[in-house]
Amino acid sequence: MAENFNQQDFNRMVTHPVQSYAWGEFRRANGATVERLVVDGKGFTVTFHRLPVIGKTIGILTQCHMTTKKVIEQLKILGAKHGAISIKVEPYIFHEISQVDTLAEDRGKLTALGLVKSKDLYPAFSFVIDLSKSEDELLSAMKSKTRYNVNLANKKNLKIEISTDDKAFDHYLKLLAETTKRQAFYAHTKTYQQAMWRAMKSAGMAKVITASFDNEVLAAFILFEFGGRLYYPYGASTRSHRELMAPQLLMWEAILYGKKMGYREFEMWGSLGETYDENNSWVGFHRFKAGFGGAHVAYVSAYDLILSPLWYHLYVTIEKLRWLFLKRIK
Repeated sequence: MAENFNQQDFNRMVTHPVQSYAWGEFRRANGATVERLVVDGKGFTVTFHRLPVIGKTIGILTQCHMTTKKVIEQLKILGAKHGAISIKVEPYIFHEISQVDTLAEDRGKLTALGLVKSKDLYPAFSFVIDLSKSEDELLSAMKSKTRYNVNLANKKNLKIEISTDDKAFDHYLKLLAETTKRQAFYAHTKTYQQAMWRAMKSAGMAKVITASFDNEVLAAFILFEFGGRLYYPYGASTRSHRELMAPQLLMWEAILYGKKMGYREFEMWGSLGETYDENNSWVGFHRFKAGFGGAHVAYVSAYDLILSPLWYHLYVTIEKLRWLFLKRIK
């Protein structure tokens, strides 16, 4: 069932940075139990997370290949081994939002395996840019305001750097603290981010791209490089010199970097859907990403393999009550 593979071999069999060998080791260092499977030549990284008090676990298999009957059989064995009440399965499969029939077909494959729809871990939507397009085509696809801002920023003597330097990452952390406070959204802890950076940098999969003016870093993005795609998982900026449009130029430079490296797509790691609440904390991020003209896509979403129905339904009920309580005290 589970086999030992070196990092390069395993990475060739998985779909996404969070399925990679390095990400699994990062999660292990942060307290998760990690199992790796290879089924019919496809790799799967499954993490198990202990629930308080009851001594049971929850399994997570996210951003993975489409699940099959054979995979489900292996997951049940692992679930029994680790006392899991359920395993969340979230395939890394997406289609343009308009392709509702194809989405329904893929979702039907999961329910046919006995899985039930559950709360997503990753955003249900994103934007994906086709890097095979020419620079002129990419610029033409942008919204006019974004294109104007990129052209404006190009004239402002901003310095763009891409590196694996820890000092650049420290600049990102500083900007992230400012951004989360300003925009009131949740971000992983500093300790989590530092551990993630060390693991992904050591594996040659992570870089920081920064935009500076007069030696002040105005914006910093983390980029992941994996499996023929460039990813933008995290980003932060300051309000200082907002008129220079540093984040817009930085995103454009990230796109150009992806083209230069020969990646086929640039995946922007999350957005809102076609309709959304104007008060949603993600509205600013969504509109920023939408401006670059990528395809607006929807993921297949998350489904649970229920292994212990009694404990599972109790856990789901408690989680719903907990979120209701948190919303009330906000």
